[in-house]
Amino acid sequence: MNRTRLLLARDGGDRATAYVMSNKIVRLRDRYLCTWLDSGRRNQWAVVDPAAAAVVQRGPIGDPRVDNHCGAALATEAGGIVHLMIGDHHGQFIHGQTAPDAVQWQLVEPALGHGATYPSLVCDADGTLHLAYRCRGLIPGQPYPYHLMYCRRPKGGAWTTPRPLVRVSVLEHTWLTNALEVAPDGRLHIVLSNTRKLSDSVYYYGASHIYSDDRGDTWRQFGKPQTLETPATASDLALIEAGALQPERTHTPTHPSQPTTGGPMSYYYNEILLSNPVIDPAGRPWVIVHNVLKRDAQLYRAEDGRWIPTPLLAAVKAVLPDFGIAHCGQLARHADGTLEAVLMVTHKDSPGAWGALDTELVRLLIDADGQPRNSELVAEMNPNVPNWLPSVERSPRKQPALLYTHGLNSGKNKNDLTTEVWLDMPSVVAQ
Repeated sequence: MNRTRLLLARDGGDRATAYVMSNKIVRLRDRYLCTWLDSGRRNQWAVVDPAAAAVVQRGPIGDPRVDNHCGAALATEAGGIVHLMIGDHHGQFIHGQTAPDAVQWQLVEPALGHGATYPSLVCDADGTLHLAYRCRGLIPGQPYPYHLMYCRRPKGGAWTTPRPLVRVSVLEHTWLTNALEVAPDGRLHIVLSNTRKLSDSVYYYGASHIYSDDRGDTWRQFGKPQTLETPATASDLALIEAGALQPERTHTPTHPSQPTTGGPMSYYYNEILLSNPVIDPAGRPWVIVHNVLKRDAQLYRAEDGRWIPTPLLAAVKAVLPDFGIAHCGQLARHADGTLEAVLMVTHKDSPGAWGALDTELVRLLIDADGQPRNSELVAEMNPNVPNWLPSVERSPRKQPALLYTHGLNSGKNKNDLTTEVWLDMPSVVAQ
């Protein structure tokens, strides 16, 4: 593919373009607006002219945040107004917006949510914003269990009070990888990691999907006639990957390679196993479900209420034979119906840590029937510096742009590491 790479920053943080549920690239007329988190934990933005392959405007937004989990999420109204949700880590989000002609951020909501992390923000055809996020401490005095929260804001109105949709099944720190998308017909889709503790020492790493046909008032699952009683218990939700628990997704986190303490090798990184969802013109949701334990992933699509998988590992091995698929990838849809997946991959002999040194990015082009047809490396390989944390443009006109981090993972929430932030753009003709 004919593409151009542009260095946006040399002072990105070690989670500059994280996380998977937060869209970080939108269009401003014929330009790109990108956002990332710098090494001082402050959100930055830049406007890029793709014809000149140059940054034409840039700046910070908001004050420095508490740690490296506080990146922003972007969404665009049909008229071009861009909304930005500044993240937090077990705190409150900040909502700003700008007109498309010249970026001048205006504060909309200074404090949204409670115990909030990982904003996933979308805008429907009527200009209503929808937000999903993870909440810690919903029950006063109890940090666990975490909850999947949802709220919305009608165009020009106020945010509704966030309400819990799902209560997780483990009484400990966990990822939900909560990602929200809106279909052309207005249906809302949320995918979430669904970790289950089968015994004192055995975990199951799965994923679930819920949807709403009434702008978030009620939620359902495919194949179930009744609406969910919210907050639904995660262990009661159907799984995307199977009708029953899959043995290869169960794990006892007592081996030294999967310690129960924190850090990039901890067992709970097995829970970062979902891409963002993508909705095709027929209204079918697509999502990548990873198996971090096996360095594998399947692309699932929903057909008549059933989830149909397509393996992706062979397509990765076509370009990197000795590599496997690591944590959460990203999905986008081209205007011609092609799906694009950008996957983080690591060498088969790598320990498989979150942000391992040998992490690289592989781009897959996938036909409308789910079959991969092309594989390529995104950037030049460097065995000592990872290319990782991809963020793919969600609503491209023809082909999507890609934002990613080139740099080390400190393994800690607060650090002074610096990384490079790169924008990978299609040729002007293909945009």
